[in-house]
Amino acid sequence: MSVKLNSGSRRKTLIVVSLVIVAVIVGSLLAYRFLVVDNDGTVRVKNASELRDAVNKAEVGVPVNIALTNDISLGAALAIPPGADITLKSTGGNDFFKLIGFNGQNVITVENGGRLTLDGIIVTHEEGSTGLGIGIFYGGTLIMANGEISGNLDGRGGGVGIDEGGVFELYGGKISGNTATWGGGVYNRGVFKMSGGEISDNTAKPAYGYVYSGGYGGGVYLQYGFFTMSGGKISGNTALQGGGLYGNSTFVERLGGEIFGNTADIGDDVYDAP
Repeated sequence: MSVKLNSGSRRKTLIVVSLVIVAVIVGSLLAYRFLVVDNDGTVRVKNASELRDAVNKAEVGVPVNIALTNDISLGAALAIPPGADITLKSTGGNDFFKLIGFNGQNVITVENGGRLTLDGIIVTHEEGSTGLGIGIFYGGTLIMANGEISGNLDGRGGGVGIDEGGVFELYGGKISGNTATWGGGVYNRGVFKMSGGEISDNTAKPAYGYVYSGGYGGGVYLQYGFFTMSGGKISGNTALQGGGLYGNSTFVERLGGEIFGNTADIGDDVYDAP
């Protein structure tokens, strides 16, 4: 049996739905009422407090664009929480602003269910400081369209560390000048898809000066993680083993892109690990 609404009931239903939609929009705007919001909805931030505020106010599943208006130094790592869909960019056009990590801390962590897109910032540490550029936890996703991850120093992955169950998609930008014991540019235990961008001039060096303490994968190190390369380039990286890429070929799919000009004692460009 079907129930037909008369014209008055339909009008009331439409009014209720419209009010709900307006309430949602107003609520979203009020959440950022103490921050500068552009006409396109981009939230502008000038310091670490505003940045954390903008990230933490993001509603589950609602994309939020956040633009740095200058370099920002962090204390603890910036956490992208579960359900958040955040894009970080700069207001400086081609002049990217820096997000600078605190010594001993990651710059950014992407938590389970969180999603982060980089579209024109530099993720880094001050010279001499330690800490991973971006850590992707189980269930987290990082998408890099533009910008840089550079100048980071850590044990497992200088630039990006992908945990089991994490996903990293590299479309553009540069991962460069990072140093780690395993995976100078990228350390992968999850899924890494590279279709553009470059991983260059990163270094993997042993922790104690001999090969069994690291020095694997100057550009990319795979520890049972899957790596698909369909574009971009891996070049100019240095390691003891696998200057460009260190990993078992079972977990590697090469569809395109270039790996060249890397340096290692064993396997300048690619080392097929047993």
